[in-house]
Amino acid sequence: MKVKIKLDSISLYLIYFYIFFSYSSAFINKIVLGLSFCFIFVFFLKNKDFQRIDKSYFLWIFYVLFNIFSLFYTSNISRGISYCIVTFCIIGSSIFFSNVRFCNKANFIVLICFSSIHVIATFLQMGIPSQLNQITVHLLNAKQYNMNLRLLRNGFLAGITSQTSVNSVYITIFLMCVFCYIINTINIISYRKKIFLILIYMLSFYALISTGKRGPLLANLISILFLLIIDIKIRKKSLKNLFVFVIIIGFIIFGIINFTSRGQIIFQRFFNNDRILTGRGVIYEQIFNNFLKNPILGNGIASTYTSIDTSGHNIYLQLLNETGIVGVCIFILAVINSFINTIHSIFYLNGKNDKNMVLTNIYLFISMYYQIFFLVYGMSGNPLFDNYIFFMYSIAIAIPKSLKLNNQRAVRKIDENWDYNIS
Repeated sequence: MKVKIKLDSISLYLIYFYIFFSYSSAFINKIVLGLSFCFIFVFFLKNKDFQRIDKSYFLWIFYVLFNIFSLFYTSNISRGISYCIVTFCIIGSSIFFSNVRFCNKANFIVLICFSSIHVIATFLQMGIPSQLNQITVHLLNAKQYNMNLRLLRNGFLAGITSQTSVNSVYITIFLMCVFCYIINTINIISYRKKIFLILIYMLSFYALISTGKRGPLLANLISILFLLIIDIKIRKKSLKNLFVFVIIIGFIIFGIINFTSRGQIIFQRFFNNDRILTGRGVIYEQIFNNFLKNPILGNGIASTYTSIDTSGHNIYLQLLNETGIVGVCIFILAVINSFINTIHSIFYLNGKNDKNMVLTNIYLFISMYYQIFFLVYGMSGNPLFDNYIFFMYSIAIAIPKSLKLNNQRAVRKIDENWDYNIS
């Protein structure tokens, strides 16, 4: 049992390290990722009671297999093979985590600690950029470091990463953890703690706005709105506190956007008709025209990078181009199935106002939050093709399955004890 816990925990921490620092050193992160999969493989061998693969993963397996099939006609075979290997590993790790008890307090704290590093770095870049640069120069290569400085000169904060889009995702994960904690503990924590957490949330939200990224900001807002609706349906008796929380968060967001310089920048980017797509309209048109050449099976995985020399900045259009209608349908069915399973788990496993179920509720809300973020951000970003984002998504969809499995084991254990006592 000790070996089992050690292996799954170490594997998760290594993957977390890859998610939050994969931009720094490709060599080190390949070693980290390789070690995590070695631990997962050893866990499979040692755990005789490992459960069967959940049927919801078969759609994801079909998605991987179809990508492999598309390698036969892609124009970018090397990048296509790389994507298929990484996707296979990501889905495999998700299946692994769906069968272990990783939804505990320690892992939640680790997730907060890793993500908070980037929130703190964003504020350090805001306040003492020259001092932070002394750290950043050792984390990034020359090209990445120059990109970080160029973004800073233009008023956008990338923290200790090379891109504001990367930094915005890390800040999102921290916001997600804080929000899900607040909404599930608002009736049981002290007034001072509520004020402290809301202050932390407000500052972190300002950090997100400081990146200047509209897609992640919009995806966060939609995730928050959806979870609030879900929470109202679950906790009918706590509407008063929830209403107060919504009003406070609403005023915070309104104040940041309207009364800060960085808020005004992102506001103007949202409503400036000349720059609303920032050149992506041309990319979308090229991708769609390429899709029309092979609408059923697509042009092959990773072919977008050959035809337009960049990513699609829209995972749905890029998938349509690369895997055609067939591939997109498989992907949409897979994400919808994972989404519905999470909704079902929220209503089935959620402890409502039970204090003993708070951590379960937090994890379920984290799963739902990140899935919504992933799907919405996919309309303007590359979360399916950026490994660090897709890895976090794979962990998110594993959460409800892991919690449900734990619940089944607990019920089975109670039944066994009951039978033993009777006999």
